[in-house]
Formats: sequence, C-alpha cells, structure tokens
Amino acid sequence: MRLLRVTLTLIALIAIVGCDKQSDSEPQTKPMAITYSMLDGAWQLTAWNDKPLAEGTFCYVEFDRKEQRFAFYDNLATMYARLATGSFAIERDDYDRYILSGTYDYGLGDWNDEYEVVAYAPGDSMLWRRADGNEELCFERIERIPEEVVSDAREM
Repeated sequence: MRLLRVTLTLIALIAIVGCDKQSDSEPQTKPMAITYSMLDGAWQLTAWNDKPLAEGTFCYVEFDRKEQRFAFYDNLATMYARLATGSFAIERDDYDRYILSGTYDYGLGDWNDEYEVVAYAPGDSMLWRRADGNEELCFERIERIPEEVVSDAREM
C-alpha cells in the first residue's frame, strides 16, 4: 500500500514537472505589429493555400499607406482583368492579431473576409490567413503592377 502511494506521488510529481518544463520551452512570442507603411506598395499573389496560381491567372494589390486605399487587379473569376478599389484598415483584435479588412468603392460593400497578417518579411513577402479559417494567401512585393494589367483592367 505504501509502495502504491509513493509510486502515485512520484507519477504526479513527474507529470507536474514535465508540464512545467514544456511551457518554459515554448516560445512566448507576440505577433509582429503590422503597420500601414509595411503594406505600402505593390504586391503579387503567388500562392493560395501553398499552391501556385493556375497558369494565366493573376492577382495584384497595391496599397497606399497615406490614403489607406487599395487597388486589386485580378482575373481569378473571369478571363478579363478586373479592378476593384476601396479603403483598407489594420486593427488589433482581442487576441493580439493584426487584422486586415477593406471596403470596396461604389457601394460594393466590405471584403468577403478579414485577414490576419501572420508573417511578414520586410520588402519581400507576407502571408495572410483568413481570420475565421485556414485559407492562406502568400504575397510577394513587386516593383510595380505590370502596365498591360493596369491598362486592360475593367472596373468592377
């Protein structure tokens, strides 16, 4: 009986110490603060859920940090280049996430989804994750949106 008590006490002690060590070894990092100036400029969508875009399709976005405006150029749902413009916002939510949202011009409403900017490499790339799901979008910074896309785009 005494051996059983000692064994159970040792198991409980090992479990407590083991849990304590796990929490110490896990990194306690806060999300990187995402600012308007970090997003400023032109970006190209290069992957959607770790898969490259289908050949011949494209999506570009240009952010203007001063005016907090965006312009999306894409042909994801049509064979023609489309242009959608509007305003965007970055807000910190209750979970310390930096959430990107937007509103389209011309009464077209809000973006369908809000996105958490989960990774950002200065001047290089950023990863968005849908705030209420697992969908991920990978963007790479580009010097400018191709002129043929801009000139051929039809406004939504």
